[in-house]
Amino acid sequence: MLALLVASSLASTARAQTPDKREAEALFVEGRKAIAAQDFVTARAKLEASQKLYGGSGTLINLAYCYERLGYLSLAHRTYVSALKLTEKLGQRDRAQSARDRLAELGKRIALVTFAAPAEAAVSVDGESVATNESVAIEPGKHLVRAKSPSGATWQGTLAAEAGTAFSFPVPIAASPAAATVPPRGASPSAPTGAVTDDAEEEKETQRAPFRITQRTVGVAAMGVGVVSLGASAFLGLKAKSTYDDANAQCNDQVCNAEGIKLTDSALSSAAWSTVFFGAGVVAAGTGAVLFFTAKSDAPRVTHAGPRLRVSTGARTMLLFEGSL
Repeated sequence: MLALLVASSLASTARAQTPDKREAEALFVEGRKAIAAQDFVTARAKLEASQKLYGGSGTLINLAYCYERLGYLSLAHRTYVSALKLTEKLGQRDRAQSARDRLAELGKRIALVTFAAPAEAAVSVDGESVATNESVAIEPGKHLVRAKSPSGATWQGTLAAEAGTAFSFPVPIAASPAAATVPPRGASPSAPTGAVTDDAEEEKETQRAPFRITQRTVGVAAMGVGVVSLGASAFLGLKAKSTYDDANAQCNDQVCNAEGIKLTDSALSSAAWSTVFFGAGVVAAGTGAVLFFTAKSDAPRVTHAGPRLRVSTGARTMLLFEGSL
């Protein structure tokens, strides 16, 4: 009787699991067809659904390939690693070698970073949690790194990663806020391709930038005023000469009629204002030039931030495993 109950229980369990596996197998096949058609968005959705129902190494490798082709390089790397561990555990040598080959190829397009931090610290990159003290795949470019200890101490800095590199990134967060250390101002000697940026220094640079911009702006404005003043001076000078010529036509033997006197006064007034505008223009233009050219350059910092590779080029060998998940 006991044997019958056990057998019945096992049969019931097997029957309960069969529909999930059948559905997972169907989704897996649909996913492979989508890969063959270069429809990686559909393939990703099918394979993710299949993996949730009934995980398998073949599903993982194909799913990682979809992530890679869609440009999610760090996610693809993590999925290949998971697939490699599973294939090695199951003794699937061919699939394990395929996973290794894809990891080797993908390694040329991502950076492998080891975040050196206390084991209990929580570290995130661009808001996504990452493991500490072990190699983590990071896409090329500049990233924001944040860390927090159980005691509440926090730290943040920036990381610049280049494709095809591997390095250690120090996360200087102490066990308690009182013991927290100042973030380093440069890259760690062991991390030639990564860069740690002191956020306090960046804040100071940000505060200084408006002053430099203001000085340059004032300089340009002053030079503009100077140019306008010199233009006005030239106009008034020409007007004074023209008016004086008209006044001479109204004068005879140094005797001028009322109109001549009026024109002469107008010419003298224009000449006086021309002189005033000329002096003001020279001063304004000179001052503006000094302000503009003495403002310190605010050139942006150069970082080795390679482009984010979002679309892989060229057709790759399809990772289509027949027969099972």
